[in-house]
Amino acid sequence: YHRQYAWARLRTETWLGRRPTRLEDPPVQLRGAHLARAPLTGAYLAQAELTEANLERAELRGAQLSSANLREANLRAADLAKAHLWYADFTNADLREANLAGADAYGARFFGASLRNANLSAANLNSALFQGTDLRDADLSGADLSRVKFIETDLRGANLTGAKLQTCSWAWSRIDDQTRMPAKYRLLHDLVNNGGRDRDLRGVDLSQTRLSAANLNGANLTEARLRGAILGSRLVAVKLVRADLREAGLSMANLQGADLRGADLRGASLRNSDLRNVDARGADLRGADLTSAKLSRVDLRGAKYDAKTIWPHPAFDPKKHGAVLVK
Repeated sequence: YHRQYAWARLRTETWLGRRPTRLEDPPVQLRGAHLARAPLTGAYLAQAELTEANLERAELRGAQLSSANLREANLRAADLAKAHLWYADFTNADLREANLAGADAYGARFFGASLRNANLSAANLNSALFQGTDLRDADLSGADLSRVKFIETDLRGANLTGAKLQTCSWAWSRIDDQTRMPAKYRLLHDLVNNGGRDRDLRGVDLSQTRLSAANLNGANLTEARLRGAILGSRLVAVKLVRADLREAGLSMANLQGADLRGADLRGASLRNSDLRNVDARGADLRGADLTSAKLSRVDLRGAKYDAKTIWPHPAFDPKKHGAVLVK
């Protein structure tokens, strides 16, 4: 399409509320288009080519922009409230002061994008990718940030109040005293970026968090709440006495010499983990998956297991190690 025809078709479909229905309809081609302040409320722009387009202050409320290419686009102060942005590419885009409140941006990419002072409150950002992104003073309150990756992202002054932060990744991201976030995730950020080796973390609540990048060798996590947490490989000599590790992800973890006495590991994944020289007396292993785990010299005296517990291999006899079958 010529740019003028694409723009005319776009305006017509927007005003009449029509949507393309034929599979052969090509995506709109608007690379480098000048659409500042354009009235595009509800526009159909799925898979549109909008690289380097000028959409400053454009009205895109409720627009369909799923899988659209918005690399290096100017969206400063644009209104994208409740827009459909599934897998949209905002690499190096300017979204300063943009309104994305309530937008559905599942899996969207924001590499190198600027979202300073942007409104992302109540937005669905599940599985979105932020790398080298500027989110200073952005409003992310109430947003779904589950499984989001904040890599080398600047979150100083950002508002994360009420946001869903389960299993977020925080590697090399920046926060400050003005960043509003729960204490639980502030601690998580500290552990991921500064390490937790040999630290006293007794009784902390890190349930449903992603700790895979944290070095917790030698840390004291006695009675810590780690239900559903995803832990990394660096857990040598860690103390997890009476810790709640139900449904925790410990696959490939190096737990050599760890203290797991009385730990609740029901439903936990310990596949391919190294449990050599581990003290697991009294631990609850009902429903745990220890497929291919290394269990030489492990102490399982008084540990509970059931028919759902998966041991490293069929020949492994937990009773010989002192474990007790619970029906």
